[in-house]
Amino acid sequence: MVGSIVSDFYYQLSMVYAKEVLQPPSVSNYYAVVIPGGFWQLGKSLDSLSEKLSLQEMISRLPEIDLVVPHMFCPPGMLEQGADPGSIANRLSIR
Repeated sequence: MVGSIVSDFYYQLSMVYAKEVLQPPSVSNYYAVVIPGGFWQLGKSLDSLSEKLSLQEMISRLPEIDLVVPHMFCPPGMLEQGADPGSIANRLSIR
């Protein structure tokens, strides 16, 4: 999870951070990016994301995933999406 629902500054910061994370070649990525205003985009790369989606559309299009790593720095992203048991990360179907 990348982006910010409330701030373009935190959206951009989150994107910079997510692009710089070093990952082993054997790890496949899938990104769920929230943009200010509450729409989401999905993709295997931060450079090739889907059209804007509602939260419900985004969740319905997610593939089965093993792990969610939030790269969110705005207060709603850090406090609500990353830690709250009712958050998006915790509502997703994770094996």
